[in-house]
Amino acid sequence: LTQGMDIQWMHVPGHSGFIGNEEADRLAREGASL
Repeated sequence: LTQGMDIQWMHVPGHSGFIGNEEADRLAREGASL
């Protein structure tokens, strides 16, 4: 399956301060609590 492929795992911080992402996260939490 992975023959000939170079697979790498990288940590990518979640929302890490990006305003649009933080707003989306806030709205998702708000909607989940309805």
